[in-house]
Amino acid sequence: KVPLVFAHGLFGFDQLALGPKSMPLIFNYWRGITEVLKERGTEVLVARVPASASIQERAEALRDVIERHFGGREINLIGHSMGGLDSRYLISRLETSFTVKSLTTIATPHRGSPFADYMLQQVIGKDNIPSLLSLVRAVGIPGGGKAFEQLQLADMAKFNEEVSGGACCARRCADSTAGFLSEFRIPHGIIFAQEGPNDGLVSCSSAEWGEYRGTLAANHLELIG
Repeated sequence: KVPLVFAHGLFGFDQLALGPKSMPLIFNYWRGITEVLKERGTEVLVARVPASASIQERAEALRDVIERHFGGREINLIGHSMGGLDSRYLISRLETSFTVKSLTTIATPHRGSPFADYMLQQVIGKDNIPSLLSLVRAVGIPGGGKAFEQLQLADMAKFNEEVSGGACCARRCADSTAGFLSEFRIPHGIIFAQEGPNDGLVSCSSAEWGEYRGTLAANHLELIG
């Protein structure tokens, strides 16, 4: 079997351990998915890259971790959200000893997200973005927040001019109805007004790219387990 490599999204991780070392609470980004695959004999790598770094930096980190585990081999890549953009950049722009046989992206903002535009341009304001990035660095979030600006619509349009689709691919998006108490209620409404059905952070029109495989009834986080 060809190994599977999972690439996480913005603010993502591979595994978090919280609490005392003697009895920590373990949180997996891909909840329950990798365990099932391993039980079926599939080699699985859950990659970890700087949580808020630029696409380019995250892609380089993704390449490096794959090289350490599967250098010289074929792999299948699965990217959730921004992880799909990292994967596209890796395939299109970086030299590797391994070969990406396929890329599947899940709820990836291939064309950006109106919510990123809304937050940076209307809530935070362009003049305050440097201060935001300084704050991100100060609190120790890996990557320093460089990803935020790249997820705007205009920035992703430029990205798509420079980065080809790569070894593609099957794409999936999600469509959810955000209830009053949903953490995605506000972003869902903002995105719906501009781009229609969405999962609370990424619209279906932005996630549909390459060979489209369908829409799931889920929000942005339910897609990972």
